[in-house]
Amino acid sequence: LKLWESKSKSKFFKYVPAIVLLYLLVMLGSTFGIWTTDDAIKSTRGTLKNTLLPAMIFLMLLKSDLRQIKKLGGKMLLGFFAASITIGLGFIGSFAIFGKWLDPLAWKSFAALSGSWMGGTGNMAAIQGALNLPDSSMGYTLLIDSIDYSIWVMLLLALVPFGKIFNKFTGASTETLDRISAELSKNNEAKKEIEFVDIIFLLGLSLAMSSLAIVVSQYLPQTSFLTVSTWKVMIVTV
Repeated sequence: LKLWESKSKSKFFKYVPAIVLLYLLVMLGSTFGIWTTDDAIKSTRGTLKNTLLPAMIFLMLLKSDLRQIKKLGGKMLLGFFAASITIGLGFIGSFAIFGKWLDPLAWKSFAALSGSWMGGTGNMAAIQGALNLPDSSMGYTLLIDSIDYSIWVMLLLALVPFGKIFNKFTGASTETLDRISAELSKNNEAKKEIEFVDIIFLLGLSLAMSSLAIVVSQYLPQTSFLTVSTWKVMIVTV
């Protein structure tokens, strides 16, 4: 599906990403009894998920360059943190208002959705693992995320022509952001093609870090919130 999405010129994937479609197909398959699950399958799935999720988070964060983030400046970072805090408060407020009509554990879906809007799908997956959000709930969460994202992007695109007017009104400058974006693009162009040996090395390294996180998390203090899964995600993130 991801390969199809990358090669397709259809606008369908713009509104329904491959990962959402994958979850939807899996849910439909389970609903119509195309496959069944038993204790052995659930145990195997849990083992794979607990091992692969920290590894994927580690790989996702390998390209994070704190030096480039620092170059954004105090105002940009302050804006980022302000946006993250307000997004979190918005989801907390929404759950406080509508929570009585939802499942008692729906707050986990709200948390994953909030994480997506703060840091993308990878962040959402990390929160899913940390909070043990069921895959069935995750499917609906991804679907809602895709719908909301499509509406938000359409709104942003509609406001693009007014960007210069807004910048002039607020006194904002995109010079620093444009410069850093150009540097990142230049660095990406200069990187060599990934070879098979590199893939094997990264795979081994990520699994090693995942195993280390699993072992260390067993010895850390645990609460109703700071579970083993939460510690694993935090360890590979740091």
